[in-house]
Amino acid sequence: MQITVFGCKIYISVLFPALLSLILFFDQSGVMLFGIAAVILHEFGHLIVMLLFHLLPDEIVLQPAGIQIKRNISMLGDGK
Repeated sequence: MQITVFGCKIYISVLFPALLSLILFFDQSGVMLFGIAAVILHEFGHLIVMLLFHLLPDEIVLQPAGIQIKRNISMLGDGK
């Protein structure tokens, strides 16, 4: 699935929400909920710093192996 928000493409693998659902379904202690919340807060920290520097990510990819925030960085001094 692909969503575009403020010009940023967000790709969500079908397996990503399926894996999260399985983890939360089988986690009887509730500890994984805090782990997932910590990962989400960590990634939002990256986004907040990017916004403070007036940079928007080009892509955010949510997949079972993790979350990637991609930004195309041009070479310094190229005038862009």
